[in-house]
Amino acid sequence: MKICIAGGGNLGTSMAVDFAAKGHSVNILTSRPQDWQKHIVADEMIRGGVSS
Repeated sequence: MKICIAGGGNLGTSMAVDFAAKGHSVNILTSRPQDWQKHIVADEMIRGGVSS
């Protein structure tokens, strides 16, 4: 499923990691795109902290 999240703060980023870990394609809309890379890599430590 393709998912778009409006907001790149703590909640939006956590949701994006959770959805991506479940195999979804995720885009994040943010007011500060210059602060982001094109691809975000979540390591095992971050994924372990997100509830399933």
